[in-house]
Amino acid sequence: MRGIRLFLCFVFLALTATVATATGTTPLWLVTPRISPDGSQIAFAYKGVLYVVAAQGGQARALTTGHAYAAHPVWSPDGKQIAFASDQFGNFDIFLINTDGTDLRRITILSTTEIPQSFTPAGDSIVYAGMYLGSHKSAAFVGGWNNPLYRVATTGGAETLHLPVPAQNVSYAPDGKSFLFEQRTSVENEFRKHHTSSASRDIWLYDPTTQSLSCLVKRPGEDRCPRFAPDGKSFYFLSEREGGSFNVYEQPLNGSNPTAITHFEKLPVRSLSVANNGKLCFVYDGEIYTTRKGET
Repeated sequence: MRGIRLFLCFVFLALTATVATATGTTPLWLVTPRISPDGSQIAFAYKGVLYVVAAQGGQARALTTGHAYAAHPVWSPDGKQIAFASDQFGNFDIFLINTDGTDLRRITILSTTEIPQSFTPAGDSIVYAGMYLGSHKSAAFVGGWNNPLYRVATTGGAETLHLPVPAQNVSYAPDGKSFLFEQRTSVENEFRKHHTSSASRDIWLYDPTTQSLSCLVKRPGEDRCPRFAPDGKSFYFLSEREGGSFNVYEQPLNGSNPTAITHFEKLPVRSLSVANNGKLCFVYDGEIYTTRKGET
C-alpha cells in the first residue's frame, strides 16, 4: 500500500506546492478520487479544483480553474473523458471534459443537483443521481437524499430515468450486463461514524435486462461504495464492522462472507474505486492511497 506523492499546480495562483514543503505542511483533504480504467491516472478534487495525476504520484494537472467548485469525477470506459459535478451556474450540473483539459462541455441544465455516478459500458451516456422525478404519474417522494438514477447522453439532451430508487456509487460489471449500487434509505449524514440502524446503507445488484434487484449486503451497519473486481466474480466495498472504522472488504457475488483488504484502525477509508488491473484507490486521513489485493 502506498500514499500518492504529488505536486499540485494551482494554475490560477501561478504557484506549485509540494506534498512535503519546507514548513512541513502537506496538502490534505484530497477528495472524491477516482482511478482511471487502466490504472495509470487518478482524478481528484482539492479545494474545489479538479486535478489529474499519475497513479504513481508526481505533478498533478488542474482541469478546472477554481472560480467554481468541482468534484465527483468519473472516467469514461476508454479513459479519454471525465464527467464531473460543478456549481458554475448555481446548483451542481454535470460537465464533461477531455483528460487533456480540452473540450469542456455542460451536459445537464436543470435547476437542481446532479452528481455523476458512472458512464454506461458503451461510454455514450452518463449515469447520475438527480433530485427530481421522471414522471408526473410517480407517487415516489424525492428529497435531497433519496435521488433516483438517471441517464443522459454525452452529447447532452433530455434525461432518461435509469432506476427509480435512491442509488449511489454505481459500478458496472465487466460484461456491462448489470451494476452494483449503494442504496441510501435515510437522511443520515454520510460522514457519521458507527451508524447502526435499519436505515443504514446496503449494497444491491441490478440487472436492467430482467429488471431484477438483488440485495448482496444487508445488515444494521454501514456498507458503501461497491466496486466490481476485474473478473466480475466478486466486488470490493467499504464497511464498518465489529466496532471498527471503514475499511475495504471483498465479497464474492455468491454471498460468501467478506474478507478485509485493509486494516486501518483510527480513521475511515473513503471514496473507493478500482481499475481494470485490480489496483484499488481510496482516501485515508485526507490523502490518496493505492494498493492491490494481498499488498500491505
